[in-house]
Amino acid sequence: MTAYYLKDANGNQFPVTSTPIGPQAGASAICTTPASDAVAEPGGAAITGASMPAGGVGLTGWLSAIWKAITGTLAISKPVAPASATPDRVLVGTGATLIVAARTGAVGVGRASVTFYNNGLGPVFLGPSGVTTATGFPLPAGASESFDTTAAFYGVAATGSQDIAVMETY
Repeated sequence: MTAYYLKDANGNQFPVTSTPIGPQAGASAICTTPASDAVAEPGGAAITGASMPAGGVGLTGWLSAIWKAITGTLAISKPVAPASATPDRVLVGTGATLIVAARTGAVGVGRASVTFYNNGLGPVFLGPSGVTTATGFPLPAGASESFDTTAAFYGVAATGSQDIAVMETY
């Protein structure tokens, strides 16, 4: 059996008494050893000015406490409004055309989402005022797209006038 050694940062060799895996014929080997003496939670400086909340200890406890503290604060809220919808049709030409106005308001008031359907024969590009065919979100003929937003949307057609159906949900 071939003897294998590991070197530390100072060049000191330590014999390895484990099962080698990987290349073994005159090449370096990767060795495995049982992790019975491994420390699952490495040491470090104590956290000062804080105390462990009930229900956990060590690294796992701290991670659980942090997760508990941030859960809910990272939630993304969107407008939630009464269930009603308003349909509309807009002809969009080759200049930026307002399709739907901004509907602002507090959560529970205002628009929750807007859906566009391109009922025309060519693509329409959606975006803010001043949208162009180069900067807008493409909505091909026969396609639909929904956005959870209260923002205004404008559209511009690549050619001619395109028929856009709009459904706002409140």
